[in-house]
This record gives sequence, C-alpha cells and structure tokens, in this order.
Amino acid sequence: MNRSGLKHRIREAVTLLSIPFFLSACSGSGESPTDSGNPSGDPTVLDWTCVSPTPTPNRLFGSFFMNATTGFVCGEFGEIWMTSDAGNSWSPVPTPTLESLYDIGFSGTAGIAVGTNGTIIWSSDSGATWTARASGTSQTLEAAAIADANRAWVVGHAGTIVNTTNAGVTWTPQSPPAGITAIWYGVDFLDANEGWVVGTGGNILMTKTGGSTWTQQTNADTHNLSDVDFSGPLTGIAVGLSGTILWTTDGGTTWQSQSQGIGTISAVHMRSATEALVVSGGTAYFSTDGGANWTSSTAGESGTLNDCVMLSSNTAIAIGNGGTLIKTTDTGTSWSPLQQGSTETLWDVAYADDNTILAVGAVGTVVRSLDGGTTWTSQSVTSVTLYGVSFPTATTGYAVGEEIHKTTNTGDTWSGITPSGPTTFWDVATHTDQNVWAVASGGRIAHSNDGGTSFADQTSNTTSDLYAVDFLDGVVGIAVGRDGAVTRTTDGGATWAANATGVPTVRLLAVDVVSSTLAYTGGDSGTLLKSTNGGASWTTLPVASNDVKDLVFTSAGTGTVIGAQGLIARTTNGGSTWTNNVSLTSNWLYGVVFRATSSGFVVGGAGTVTEATMP
Repeated sequence: MNRSGLKHRIREAVTLLSIPFFLSACSGSGESPTDSGNPSGDPTVLDWTCVSPTPTPNRLFGSFFMNATTGFVCGEFGEIWMTSDAGNSWSPVPTPTLESLYDIGFSGTAGIAVGTNGTIIWSSDSGATWTARASGTSQTLEAAAIADANRAWVVGHAGTIVNTTNAGVTWTPQSPPAGITAIWYGVDFLDANEGWVVGTGGNILMTKTGGSTWTQQTNADTHNLSDVDFSGPLTGIAVGLSGTILWTTDGGTTWQSQSQGIGTISAVHMRSATEALVVSGGTAYFSTDGGANWTSSTAGESGTLNDCVMLSSNTAIAIGNGGTLIKTTDTGTSWSPLQQGSTETLWDVAYADDNTILAVGAVGTVVRSLDGGTTWTSQSVTSVTLYGVSFPTATTGYAVGEEIHKTTNTGDTWSGITPSGPTTFWDVATHTDQNVWAVASGGRIAHSNDGGTSFADQTSNTTSDLYAVDFLDGVVGIAVGRDGAVTRTTDGGATWAANATGVPTVRLLAVDVVSSTLAYTGGDSGTLLKSTNGGASWTTLPVASNDVKDLVFTSAGTGTVIGAQGLIARTTNGGSTWTNNVSLTSNWLYGVVFRATSSGFVVGGAGTVTEATMP
C-alpha cells in the first residue's frame, strides 16, 4: 500500500495527571471528534472546545489521501480530521478513543488508525465511523498498512508486528528472524503478500508471504529508520535519523545510502517510481529521480513536520506539531497554511464585555472575538511579545509585555504608552480605565492614575521579578513572583508589604484576589497556595505536579487552574479537592478568564484558544 503514514518518531513525552479525567470536546467547529460530555452534571467538570486555531492546535502525526481531494489526518487525543477539497477545509470525525493516533491508512472503504497503548480503530465505511479493536498488546503502535477490506499489519514498540485477516477483529503476532530486536516505526505493503518494515538499528525486514515469514535485508547504515514507502515491487525509499535516506531499485536486495546532513527525517511519500517527498523539521525535500537527488524547500515552519503526502507532481501537503497543515502547489517553491487562525503563543486573555474576548501573545499578537468566541480575528500591534491584558471597561484595555499598549475602542487600534526604563512587564491589573498597575522584573510596580498618560513606580519592598498582579477594588492588591515573592497592599499601592509566610521558594506565576481576606496564588511544580488573611500567610493546596500558569476564582469556592501540558483543574470547595478536566490538548496553557461560573476561555501554546461551557 502506498500511503504517507505516520512519521514523527521522536515524540515528546506527555505526562498525564494523577487526577481523575473526564472527557470533553475539542474541535475547531465545536463538534467533538470523540464521545464527550458530563452526564452527571458535576460542576467541577466543564466541556472544553478548541475554538482557535482551526481545525486543531494539537499535534498531527499521520495522513492519508484516497485521491487528490479526499484525505484524512490523525493526531493527539484520538483526533481524526477529513477533507474533501484537497485540504482547504476540514471536518472532525468522531472516534472511540482519547489515545494519540500515530498513523492512518485506507484500502477501498476499509480504514485503520493506530496509536498509544495498543490502540487500533477500524472503519468499514471510508472513515465516516470508527470502531475500537482489541490489539492484544499495550505497546505503542507506530504504523499500519492495510491491503484490503480484511487484511492489515501494524508495527510498534518491543518488536511488535501483528496482522489481521478479519478486518481487525483478531490480531496475530508475527515474528522477525531470530536474533533481531527492534522498535518498528514504519511499514508498507503493496498487496496481501509483499511488504517491508523498518526500525531501530537500521533494521529492514521484507516478506513475500504476508508476514508468515520475514527476511532481513542488508543495510550498512545503522541509523534508526522512521519510515518506508514503495511505489512498486522494485523502487522504495526508507528514511531516518541524521538525515538518512536509503533507496532501492531492486526491491530491497540492495539499498543505497546518503545523508542530507540534517536532523531526523520523519516521513517519506513516493508518488511514483521517480517522484518522492520527505520532511525533516520545517523543511521538505523533493526528488524526481527515485531518491538519488533531492531539492530542499523551506516550508516556513519553525516546528516539526511529522508527515507528508504528494497529491500530484506539483501539489503536496505536510502536517506537524501545533496542528500545522501546509500545502504547496508548485513543488515547494511556496507553501500556504491550511490552518485558520493565529498559531503564535498566547499568554493572557480577558473579557471586554459578554461577547468580546481578547488574548495577547508572541510578536505583538492580539486575537479577538466579537461574537462570544465563535469566530476569531488576529492582528499584530507590535513586534514584541505581550504577556498580560486587562479590560476595565468594554472599550478601554491595556496590554503589557516588552512594551505597554492601550486601546480605547475595544482593540480596533492600539497606541504605545510604555513608561521609561528598560524592562519587561509581565502582567497588568486595572480598577478603572484610569487606574493601572504593571509588574516587572526587579520588583518593579509601575502605576498610572491617569489612564497611562504617566506612570510612577511604587515601592514594592522586593527585588524579585514580579510575574503576576491582581487588585480587588483598586485598594487591596497582591503581586507575586520569583523565589516565592509575595507583596501586598491595602491602600492602592501607596505602601506594599513583602513579609508573607508559608510561601515556598518557587516561581509564583498567578494570583487572584477574591476578597479583602481571601486570595490564591500558584506557580512552578504544581504549587498552589491559599490565604485567608489578605496574603499575610499562605497554606498549600493539592492540585497537580504540573506547573500552574494561571488561575481564576469566580467565587470563594469555585475556581480553575491551568498550566503545563494542557492542565485544567476545577474546584468547588475552595481548593480542598480538584477535578481535572480533559482539555484535549497537550499544549501548555498560560491564561484563563471566566465571565461566569461556567463560561470562560483558556489560551496557550500554538495559538490555542479553548472555550468552557457547562454541559
């Protein structure tokens, strides 16, 4: 079978939290690619929907096109997306799993996708619906090849090679030649009999008996191989670490080797005996002579491309981390994004009114929704990163970072109002459209009482970098930062006290002042603290081992924390216990805002904007 297949082999480990998971929704269209919901009505469990960018901000690993227009991609959290217009638009396909899917393939109407924890799902209706199959293994499954409606092969870790002859109902282990042990990363079958697998140590196996027997093929290159694709019984290409490219014109009896002098080549797709495409990092390489020579094409992606497919001699699609979907129609001379929406890291988010939400991030990015989060637009107001945003009124807002910017028209336009002195401001708090505090490195707290026309530094009584600040009413405020720094005021910042007790020496990255006595703060290594005396002393709360990047409480007892590796956790009892909500993203999350107890937004890496609603 000629397919593009899975190709990101060196994967980042994602540590799952030890808090109970509840399924939620995450898809660009508001539909869920998995079964979802909160049938119990538990107020600690919200539905979360990724609303930008679309189709997904998550890592995509595998792709397959049935023809020049109809194709599928798969990735984290059981996501499968389908296109019927050559990638210009995508629709989510429901699946029965939350496991990462690393490869997907079809033969006629039969389809297969495989992934972590021995996951195999099967489709008999051209990918419209999917059913879980018992693989008989818990090993990570890296790649699949499907020959017809009944027969398929799956390979993976711990030397796993299994095949089915009854549409995935049962799977039978197959054995490589004695003495060969490998992780198998790639597999390709031309028909029900002839196929190849590749893996660690440069191992290449070939079968002409449907896998009942396998023969090792000679290959002098010992680099790990990540993928293999054959255009026919004679011509094939295998790729792997250190830019390794192997090609054969005799069915693998002999393999010729070269290196592009680059990092890991994740994927290869042969469109014909002469036309081939590979991807490595953010670069694509095209060959017109069966793999002997290659022409590089910068795809404009700084991240990792995990897979690729050629739709014609000139047209190709590549996929990767952060939901990357790019397309060329001129053999790589130029690439266009198929993903809609900003993919820049977003650091903070705020409501301007019930329907208007704004988030700020890298390279001066401001994304905005005017319809309650249904659609989003992006603008760049500066070339530097913005870390914090606050709207005291529906029209006036402040964004801070390496500069400070102000809008008086709900973000239509912004003007710079940066106070003097070289520094980076990490967060901003406002009380009215005139009263503004911005915190920075070195314990700096800059305050304006005239809407940013002028700023004066307040004495924070700490030299630690301050990363977060919050004010209750323009009078009671707390700022937190490096090495457990906590400084508090009860007079609008005229004086600050930095003598809090019970605070560990970690970076504190978030703070929420709920009342004149009640406050919460969080930071590195799952640190979460609560104060009931205005920030004078703090007690530790249990939440997770992941870094806490932001938090918000809509009442004394109901709150949400977010952070590393997609952490979203909720409490309704003041933090005594927490329930982890499945965010359906492993991107780091940095900013959270709630307008009501069950209505809010979270933003983070790869431009992730996720909306919370009560099921």
